[in-house]
Amino acid sequence: MALTILAGANAGERLTLSRKPFFTKAPITVVADKAPAQLAGTTIDIVCDSVHIYDMSNVFGTPITQITSANDNYDISIIIAKVVEYFGTYDANVGITPKDGTQMLVNGKVTLTNAGGGKAIVTSTVTAEDGNTYNIRLQPKTTVVPECKDTVTINIPKARFHNKIETKDAFQIEGKTTDLMYAASFEPTNVGGKVAGTYTASQLYDLYSYVLYDPWNATDDDFVEFLDGTVKITVVGKEITVVAGMVGTDAVYYKITMTAEYDDVVRLTADAQTGSVDRTYTVGIDNVTVDTDYASQGVIYVDARSADGTDYTTIGFVCGNTDKDIVIPAGEYPVNYTNATGSVMASTGINNNDKVYPSYYSTVSNGTLVDPIYFMVSGKAVVENNNGELKITVDAVNSYDRPIHVVINAGLQTAIEHVNADAAEVSKYIRNGQMYILRNGNVYTATGALVK
Repeated sequence: MALTILAGANAGERLTLSRKPFFTKAPITVVADKAPAQLAGTTIDIVCDSVHIYDMSNVFGTPITQITSANDNYDISIIIAKVVEYFGTYDANVGITPKDGTQMLVNGKVTLTNAGGGKAIVTSTVTAEDGNTYNIRLQPKTTVVPECKDTVTINIPKARFHNKIETKDAFQIEGKTTDLMYAASFEPTNVGGKVAGTYTASQLYDLYSYVLYDPWNATDDDFVEFLDGTVKITVVGKEITVVAGMVGTDAVYYKITMTAEYDDVVRLTADAQTGSVDRTYTVGIDNVTVDTDYASQGVIYVDARSADGTDYTTIGFVCGNTDKDIVIPAGEYPVNYTNATGSVMASTGINNNDKVYPSYYSTVSNGTLVDPIYFMVSGKAVVENNNGELKITVDAVNSYDRPIHVVINAGLQTAIEHVNADAAEVSKYIRNGQMYILRNGNVYTATGALVK
C-alpha cells in the first residue's frame, strides 16, 4: 500500500510536529562485485552495536524489509522479502561487506528477538562464498548510565492518558507543566492489559518516553530519553498517579510526578484530537486506485490522493475470497476491528514498528504522512456500483470522535480493467441497460453478484 512508510523504532526517528514527516527511508544498498575467494573454514564473529530496520516496500515496489548495521570491520545489510512486523525467524539475503573488501551475498535465516523498549536484537549464522562461517549479532548499543550532575523536579497535574492496551498492549501518559516549560511522557510496553505497576526504563518505548525543555521551541535534538530509573503508576478509581525517578541522556536526574484521568476508550497515537475531514476524490481529477493485489487474501484497498499530492485516503475492504476480476460488491460495510467479510478495516494507528495501517485520511508533505492523521475506528462505508461506476461514501469517526466524511468517485471498475484470464474467457456486455460480465462460463453483475 502506498504511503505506509516506516523507519524502524531503532532508527531514532521521532514523530513530532505536523510540518515534519513521520518517517525517512534508508538509502538503497549498492551491491558490489563478489569478493574473491579467501582462506575457507574460519568462523568469524561480527558484533555491531546498532540496529536500523526499514520498510523499503515503496522503494522496491514489493514488500521488503532492510536491516543495516556496521562496526569497525564490516558493514551488514539484510534483506527480508516481507514487511517484518513481529519478532521471529525469517528467510533473508545477508550482505557482508568487509571494510577492505567487496560485498558477499548469502541466503540464510535471520532471527529478531525482543531487546525491550521497542528495540530488536538481530542474529544470523551463515557461510559465505569465501567458505567462512559468520556469526552475526546486531544489538542496540549498551546503555552506560552516567553520574548525574543535576536534579530537576517536574510536576504535571493535568497529564493526558492515551489508552493503547487493545491495539498495542501499551499506554501513554504525557503532558506539560503549568508554566509550559517542561513536557514529559512515558509509554510502558507489554503491560499485560493493565495500567498500574512499576516499570523500568527498559520497559518504556523510547519514542514516546522522554523529557523536553521549552517544548514550544524544541527541535528533535532536544528530546531527552531515559537511560535508567523506574516509573510507579497507581490507579484509584479513574485517577492515575505517576511517580518517577529517571536518569536522562543529559546526565540529569529527573523527579517526575503526574496525575491523569483514566480513559477506557482506546486513543490512537497521532490521531487528530480536533477538526474534521470532508473530502471528495474523483478519478480523472485525483489519483484513484482500486488495488486488487490482495484480493486472493480477501482484501481490496481503495487509495485516493489529491492531484497535487497534498492529501491521501486509503480504505481496506474485507470482501472474502473475492474474484480479482470483479469489483467491490455494492452494499454497506461497517468500519470495525472484526476483519469479518463485508466490513472495512478499522485502523490500529501506528504500531510498534511505526507502520501506519488502513483505514485513514492524512495530509501529505514531501510524499510522507503528516501528524495528525484521522484514523477510522468506527462508522460505515457505502459502496454504490452503477454499471461499473464505483462510488464509495465513508462516514466514520476517529478515536477522538472526530468526523471523517470521504467520497471517492472511482469511475469504471469492472473485469475489463482487472482481467487476468484469456480474452476468450472474459467478456462484458450490456442488456436492458445493465452491465454483465461473462467469465469462465458464469455471468456476473458489475458488482460481482453471480447471476443464477
